[in-house]
Amino acid sequence: MSDIWKPNPRFRPELDAAINEGVNAYYITLSKALREQLSKRGTGRTYRRGRGRVRQRSAPGQPPSPDTGELRRSWLVGKAAKSITMNPDLVSLRFGSRLHYARIDGGYGRVKPRPYIRPTLDSIAELFPVTIARAIKKTIRSK
Repeated sequence: MSDIWKPNPRFRPELDAAINEGVNAYYITLSKALREQLSKRGTGRTYRRGRGRVRQRSAPGQPPSPDTGELRRSWLVGKAAKSITMNPDLVSLRFGSRLHYARIDGGYGRVKPRPYIRPTLDSIAELFPVTIARAIKKTIRSK
């Protein structure tokens, strides 16, 4: 049984720090991707707002079109204080907006869904393992 690899306990703090760095880099990527998604111009109907300013709504099924930029600025992405499963080895993502109309993602009232959360998560999902691996390799190379 000597050929079975066992983790060296002296590398655990450095490995934890590397994973933490990778997770933080992924959170920044997610935050940028959400803001980019919420910056796309609408493709729906146009309307006047205020003193003749013309705006363009987002079409149902498309991300919400920016109007004031408040939704885009309200998004926060970070680590959850505790893992959902209470397992200290799992990483939990916490993200959201303080605005009530941020739930436009699933639609509400007469407003049809304007999905932007799930498409953003899906578009960058493959970056998570790559980002973590890059952070670990960086730590290994520096030792």
